[in-house]
Amino acid sequence: MKININIPIEGKDFDNIIEVHNKIKKYHTLSFSLSKTKNRPHITILYGNINKRDIKLAANIINKTTSKITPFKINLSEISRPSRNSKFIFIKVSKNFIISKLKIELHKKLRKIMRVSKNGSEKTKPHITIGHTSLIDRLEKTSLKSNKITAKSIEISRSGNYGTCESRIFKYKL
Repeated sequence: MKININIPIEGKDFDNIIEVHNKIKKYHTLSFSLSKTKNRPHITILYGNINKRDIKLAANIINKTTSKITPFKINLSEISRPSRNSKFIFIKVSKNFIISKLKIELHKKLRKIMRVSKNGSEKTKPHITIGHTSLIDRLEKTSLKSNKITAKSIEISRSGNYGTCESRIFKYKL
């Protein structure tokens, strides 16, 4: 089963990301739309494959690892593509000690039961995927209404197309 361990974007932060996504849709044909139920905006910590029977074990590891973390602020930097030839559109997340530490700890603790995808490894920079285009076209300048969001929870989601979150499996409040 393909899963995504992530920080979901919630509340007014969700509304701000949807607003940016909708602005991007005016200029680009996107392969998916973000919503509260499917293709939910999130910051990926790790993603990869896991056996269904190991989901509860992974959930317990994540719960123990995040039990002492309280809600924290995350700075967003800019809207861009991850590389010149990419069809993805991201909101870059500024360096964050808590996210970096979580990625490393969870990767170490889960590596025996989860095959982490190359793109979901410790080296992948945190971001919010807001679109995937059919063409590699010039990205229209779009500004963020707010460049800060608050991480309030961590969740395990079933991964969908384009690295999106299809459905929530477990959620832990910080």
